[in-house]
Amino acid sequence: MAQSDLNWHDDEISLSDIVRKLWSGRGLIVALAAVGLCLGALGAFMQMSRTSQTMEYYVELSGIEKSSYPNGTAFSPQDLIAPAVINRLSATVLPQTESFEIRNALTVTFANPATEAILMNYRERVSGANVTIAELNTLSAELEEQLANSIQQMLRISLDYGALGLSESQARNVVTALPGIWSDVYTTQFRVLDDTVLQGQSIAANAQLDEALGVIEADRTIVAMRVGLEAMSGDNRLASLQTESGQTPEDLANRLESFEAVYLSPIISRQLAADNTLVRFYLNDISREIERLDDALASLNATVEDVKAVIGNRNVGPSGLGAGGEAQTTSSGIQVGNGAIDEIVDLANRASLSGYLTSVFERRHTLVSQRANLQSRLRQINEEPVLSQAFVAAAQSQWTQLIESYNALLSGARVTVRNSSGELYRPALAARDVTSSVGRPLLIYGGMGLLLALFVGMVVALLRPAPRVARAGQTTPLRKEAA
Repeated sequence: MAQSDLNWHDDEISLSDIVRKLWSGRGLIVALAAVGLCLGALGAFMQMSRTSQTMEYYVELSGIEKSSYPNGTAFSPQDLIAPAVINRLSATVLPQTESFEIRNALTVTFANPATEAILMNYRERVSGANVTIAELNTLSAELEEQLANSIQQMLRISLDYGALGLSESQARNVVTALPGIWSDVYTTQFRVLDDTVLQGQSIAANAQLDEALGVIEADRTIVAMRVGLEAMSGDNRLASLQTESGQTPEDLANRLESFEAVYLSPIISRQLAADNTLVRFYLNDISREIERLDDALASLNATVEDVKAVIGNRNVGPSGLGAGGEAQTTSSGIQVGNGAIDEIVDLANRASLSGYLTSVFERRHTLVSQRANLQSRLRQINEEPVLSQAFVAAAQSQWTQLIESYNALLSGARVTVRNSSGELYRPALAARDVTSSVGRPLLIYGGMGLLLALFVGMVVALLRPAPRVARAGQTTPLRKEAA
């Protein structure tokens, strides 16, 4: 029994034994802790080297609504990193960097820092007591609309300047210069501020009026010029534009009409009287256009008759009480009979149809005018007036002056529109470096390395065999041999 108790005491590990073992292995524990701390710090710096160094810049869009430029062209955040924009950015700001590298390092997205405030306001309103399902649906619809409006009015420009090997100041210059370059490229090169009618309206004065091809080209050009001049005259910003000689769009339109009547019509009659393939094709084209206008006018006439029939055949019921003598009460407390309600609805429908009928009449008037001009052109071609060379030369000179004046007005119109619209953006927040700081990764990785090393050191110290110490009343094998 005594021997069994002795073995049990030999197998027992006391707290003092553990402390003695840890103390005896303190050197190993400290050494491993130092190694773990160094490895953790190394890991933190390696992670930082892989982390992108990012510069962010927020801008607010100006003049761009519902993802469309002022002229209706679709807008996308990717327009800011279009090849034309990046090439100019590379040439002006980063001449030593390739364009494709800059484009790969840039990211432009819709974003708004105020989104969190909108969400917080929504959560506060939803958390209120006694919120019904209908109110919740209304709040959700309002939230969706607010988020859509706020997000699509701001852009976030992000640049991974670490990938380009740039400094923080260079990265700030890049992100602040990008929206200005985009605005300039898209307003001057792509003309997103121009009226869609004025796009592609520049005309070259190369039509020769002593040739059939030149006459046909001049005839087509006059149609385009008339459209452009009407657009400028109808815009308050452009109606007062003047050429160097003081001509306004309306003045030039009058000159164009006079030129067509005095010069172009006789020249068309003479040049297109010849029987050749080009002239026949032109005449057939006019005939087909007249037939198309006839079909369109026939359709509009049928529409007019249908609308007239609908308006004229309205059977308005008697005012006051409707069938069964029932009356309805409006929100203001006024009793209105069913017949009166029908009459009100009928009047509203009449007003709507009358407005539609007016637009149809305006469209029909335009088509009738176009058809009359084409028919007049065909009649003129059948004539063969005798024209002198001096007359044709004078017509050519007048034509060149008209083209020059028109292009001058068109250039002035584009500058005026661009200046009145201003830039396509406004700075929202100053550019800021959003790269993670060194302190947080160093604290995390260093702390993890230190704790792991301490644990390993303590385990090794506890498992390492220690010299066996004899207890009181026991004799070691050496003492037994000596005895």
